[in-house]
Amino acid sequence: NPPEVLENWRRIMGRGNIYGPAYAKNGRGRPSYSLNVTGFPAVREVLIKMWPYMGHIKRQQAMDAFRKCGKTLVILSEI
Repeated sequence: NPPEVLENWRRIMGRGNIYGPAYAKNGRGRPSYSLNVTGFPAVREVLIKMWPYMGHIKRQQAMDAFRKCGKTLVILSEI
């Protein structure tokens, strides 16, 4: 089963698909899982919820990623 933290994140955000387990090609290590959110509206919704908890670098990376896709990410926050 996927880790509880991924299940909790998906429940709180209301978005995302969990994939896995995936195993290393050499057969060593623990199984890994990933949680993916796709599509502009869904990703934007998640970022709006996470924005207050993100640092400057992660905010800039999010805006850059949207810009590369030809989208503009505008999030108004209270000061």
